[in-house]
Amino acid sequence: MAPLLTLATLAVAGSVAARAGDRSIVSFVMVGWSVKLVGSAARWWTGFYLYDKSDARGYDRAGRAIGELIRDGTFDFSAARRGGSTGVIDVAAGVVYAITGPSALAGFFVFAWCAFLGTVLLWRAFVMAVPQGDHRRYGLLLFLLPSLAYWPSSLGKDAWMLLALGIAAYGAARVLVRRRGGAVLLVAGCGAGAFVRPHVMLLLGGALAVSWIVGRAPQFVRWGWVVRAVGGALLVAACAALFARLQTEFELDAKNDEAVSLLDFTSEQTSQGGSEFATSRVRSPLDLPEAAVTVLVRPFPFEANNGQALASSAEGTFLAVVLALSWRRVLGAARRVRRSPYLLLCGVYSLGFIITFSSFANFGILARQRVQLLPFVIALACLPRANDVLRTSRGVARWMSRSSPKTARRLSPVRVVPAPPSDYIPSRSGRG
Repeated sequence: MAPLLTLATLAVAGSVAARAGDRSIVSFVMVGWSVKLVGSAARWWTGFYLYDKSDARGYDRAGRAIGELIRDGTFDFSAARRGGSTGVIDVAAGVVYAITGPSALAGFFVFAWCAFLGTVLLWRAFVMAVPQGDHRRYGLLLFLLPSLAYWPSSLGKDAWMLLALGIAAYGAARVLVRRRGGAVLLVAGCGAGAFVRPHVMLLLGGALAVSWIVGRAPQFVRWGWVVRAVGGALLVAACAALFARLQTEFELDAKNDEAVSLLDFTSEQTSQGGSEFATSRVRSPLDLPEAAVTVLVRPFPFEANNGQALASSAEGTFLAVVLALSWRRVLGAARRVRRSPYLLLCGVYSLGFIITFSSFANFGILARQRVQLLPFVIALACLPRANDVLRTSRGVARWMSRSSPKTARRLSPVRVVPAPPSDYIPSRSGRG
């Protein structure tokens, strides 16, 4: 199965390179896929041989039963466990096993490939929506961060969600830069994610609504305020539908404050096991810094009590150093939010994610959930420095000044008016 998936990855990389006009992207993407394969194999060995309990074992058992029925021509999904999102992954595993055969390692590789495809889409979204960003730096972090290479590489919800987030983010980027097909991809990604973790897709939908309304429309779009108003109304309606799904999933009732009780219940349930810690719930803006450090960076090295926790702490330390050294880039993102609405989407989504997941009280669970946040946080640290932007802008201005008026009009959203001849003398009437 790995060779076939490698050929499929090579085809995807070739397509992306052809669109970008850069053949080096092929090797760039293939290196990322090689790292992903190693992470998936390590995840398989850890889940089936190192530890006795893992979620992948349950998906494997249900997938084998469903896959056998599908191969016999019986589309009976009764073997899927009840519980909404768990049953969805059971059916997905069964469909995979119907194609590959009942092999857990093959299932891991297929789910890892789906997650890697979501990572490629997240990278393409950043390239499209932030053309002045440091695209190679962003791609290296996406493809090589251990958490993104390890956790969403097995039979489970993490791989499904990373693919859904990639499709939704790519669709959102196309919507924000006014390209066709974005709405379809956005709905498909959010719909797929809502089946598994509707609260995450609600955060993404809310962030997109804010970025759509606040972001500056391109100058070549007519009736920009009307487009923003109508689009914002549709996004708010979609978020309301997702919240209704969330209420149904968790049986929330606003009359008895169960929305707050759910966070307390989450804190209590995730504080079980060997990696529990005191939560940093956000109850006021003053709690945000501690919550951000907890969700993004912890466990610290002195809090690690096993090999996985130690690896997670090393990655958290590396991420903290990267963000600290990139503070100028992060501040630059705050200045560009209206001109680059995708950056605003990343910031709002990251803020909402930190507030929501600060109630988790287990380092192991938090490390897995963090993979849904990292692609959006590191995007804020992959912007060019102010001096680089100035040099790029001057270079583009010089190039356009040497171009023909026709080329300048095609590339610039602002109408280019040719300069009058040197012997031009305006008349007193103002007509020329």
